[in-house]
Amino acid sequence: MKNKVQLAIEKYGMIQSGDHIIAALSGGADSVCLLHLLKDLQKEMNFTFSACHVNHQLRGEESERDREFCEKLCAELEISLRVFCVDVRGEGLRTKESEETCARRLRYEAFDRLEGKVATAHTADDSMETTLWNLMRGTALKGLCGIAPTRGKYVRPLIDCTAQEVRTYCQTQHWCYVTDSTNDSDNYTRNRIRHRLVPLLQSENPQIAKTVRRMQEALLTDEKFLESETCRALDSAKLDGGFSCEKLNELPLSLWRRAVAEILKQHEVAVEYARLCAVEKMLSDGRGKLSVDGNRNVSVKNGVLSVNAEEKEGTPFEFPAVIGEWMPVSGTKKVKLTVIDGENVINSKKVNQKVLKKYMDYDKITHGLVIRSRKNGDCVRLASNPMTKSLKKLFNEKKIPLSQRSRLTVLADENGILWVEGFGCDQRCCADENTRRMLTVVFDEKTEDGKK
Repeated sequence: MKNKVQLAIEKYGMIQSGDHIIAALSGGADSVCLLHLLKDLQKEMNFTFSACHVNHQLRGEESERDREFCEKLCAELEISLRVFCVDVRGEGLRTKESEETCARRLRYEAFDRLEGKVATAHTADDSMETTLWNLMRGTALKGLCGIAPTRGKYVRPLIDCTAQEVRTYCQTQHWCYVTDSTNDSDNYTRNRIRHRLVPLLQSENPQIAKTVRRMQEALLTDEKFLESETCRALDSAKLDGGFSCEKLNELPLSLWRRAVAEILKQHEVAVEYARLCAVEKMLSDGRGKLSVDGNRNVSVKNGVLSVNAEEKEGTPFEFPAVIGEWMPVSGTKKVKLTVIDGENVINSKKVNQKVLKKYMDYDKITHGLVIRSRKNGDCVRLASNPMTKSLKKLFNEKKIPLSQRSRLTVLADENGILWVEGFGCDQRCCADENTRRMLTVVFDEKTEDGKK
């Protein structure tokens, strides 16, 4: 099992030397197996390691039992553990989401707050169930690929292992784990798939999870190729204010639908089959307008396909920066600038150069230090890129929604931009080996209920 997991990690490029990995620990067999295996591989693969547990507070005493089990296990293994508590029922009532959907969203929101790669214990069986679920709802090729081995900061080292292999290995290693009583309930869609549909498939093919996993790998290869072709097609069709209808209509139907779907996604418009058909007719007619989501339009006019977001970006802000004090910016977000000098600078320089470039050299900053939102014409030359780019272009490249752009904080002096939230500092003010005083930016943001 250890060799199989290590092979998957290497095959999919999940972990590199020096990474920090956080194991998502529920207390169940899969996550306990993952925790032990990562601990065994830690020195061999040269990564640092910790764990996190999300208490959904859905099962009363049983939820507390799971938390206590995870805390005890990590203490025994000398693994640092961070625990999150989320109110799934309260949030679900507010958002009208199903319990299943809300729990997943809150869980991943907690994971997103962690620094490092998050390893989840999804197995080949989980991936197969995802494919079956998507198939029942209706899906394109991507939905048949199941759970991706890697996605952003998330890695799935057990993705090539079946659930039975994991449980058998836990038994042979005498690893204790807890069982979620809701796993036996058919109130959840995934459980009904697991209890009713999967056994039927297993009766025809006892190795169905491995068979589906091989299919998923083959489909994922095709999916990645089509994604790259779609990106190339969109780059070719891009115009100021939209996309060339002529270029889009030259694409094969499979790429055309992907291209239109990606355009909609970039503008936070839900992709639906009926919506794609409506846009297809507009492109065929050479004109038309489709109202979507109540506040924006997809239109074809003068040979250009565009999505016009009617949302407002919010009120611009700008005020003098005060060192060492919390300053409110947009919404419930606050920011504080801190100057590090003396012995602390020496200690900070012990980190690698990539980390050092995230800091600003305080002595390179001129007068008129302000904190503000972006302005038209703003440009920056980031430490990671020698080219000067407009903030608009950077935001477009990172696909930052229009509704969020005005909330991003910009630090500037009389000579221009020094630092941009989410991107880092301009080359002219980056800290280096000669820096004596460094300027850091820290954020504090609370949700509507006052929780961080």
